[in-house]
Amino acid sequence: MKASSLKEWLKYNVTHHRASLILGEPGCGKTSITNQVATELSTNLWLLPPLVSMEPVDMRGLPYLNTHAGTEGPITSWARADHLPPADFRGILFADEALQADRAMQSCLTQLFAPPYRLGDYYLPKGAIPVICSNRRADRAGVQAMLTQLGNRFRHTTLEPDAEEAARHWLAKQVPGCGTLASFIRFKPALISTFDPSTTQQQFASARTWEEVGKVLADPPPGDLLFPVIAGDVGEGPAAEIIGFKEIWDQLPNIEGILKHPDDAKVPKEPSVLFALTGALVEHVRVKKDSKLLTAAVSYATRLPAEFGVLTVRDLWYVMPAPEKNPAIVKFVTTHKDILSAVPE
Repeated sequence: MKASSLKEWLKYNVTHHRASLILGEPGCGKTSITNQVATELSTNLWLLPPLVSMEPVDMRGLPYLNTHAGTEGPITSWARADHLPPADFRGILFADEALQADRAMQSCLTQLFAPPYRLGDYYLPKGAIPVICSNRRADRAGVQAMLTQLGNRFRHTTLEPDAEEAARHWLAKQVPGCGTLASFIRFKPALISTFDPSTTQQQFASARTWEEVGKVLADPPPGDLLFPVIAGDVGEGPAAEIIGFKEIWDQLPNIEGILKHPDDAKVPKEPSVLFALTGALVEHVRVKKDSKLLTAAVSYATRLPAEFGVLTVRDLWYVMPAPEKNPAIVKFVTTHKDILSAVPE
């Protein structure tokens, strides 16, 4: 499932009070999407501590002598652990990487998430909606086999990396270097993830590590450190690819000159240059936040090959405030009705 579909899937589950399990390779955005859903639904999010670092007794809280239990004398009761939500909590109860926990800790979760929803003296709040994110057992991430009785309490899905979805997310979030990142990953979509669980690789490209590369491109290191720094994030192969792409980016025609004369500026033909150029245009307009530059960029986009014009206008839509009020974008959409569906509503 792609990220945009996963977000709607999780929103549906949360609003219908259904426990959810999201699986996926490292760095593909599982945790980020869960946080986004909580924000967009304006619901609370309670994060459990890493269960792999806990013992079953930690989940119960602290024992104390209850002298008010009844006529039979004092008994041992358990004070609620502060990492468990209070009785009036309503929202997402998030157990990130919970499947790294051993069978004993998973048994504790089963007690919490199955009737009577009780662990010792603690009862799961009726308004708590469990969500677990985890890598898969094949990912070499320390994941344990999920207890079947626990797994059967959840609705399952798997998040798959997708280059276009990642590009849109970076632009909407306006991460550092998002213009370069979005253009590059569209040019080389296979590099959105180079994770291979059959190898012993420790570093690989993922949506998460590409965001770190964006920060490096926005504030590069001195001297000859660019390659080793980026390779430390995504591996040597992807590092060489994006540095090569950046060299094309740096040799593009002057963006300010294009936007001053959008009807006359030269339009390149090489796809790699077009990918870089569309990203550079979007990045320039995003930084300047100037409606006149937006209009000029859309005017130039009408002269680009159709698919690159669509990319440019769509990305401008993501990064500029109130784009639907810009006459140039409205005219572009009206003129290109066949590609209207490519522009977000």
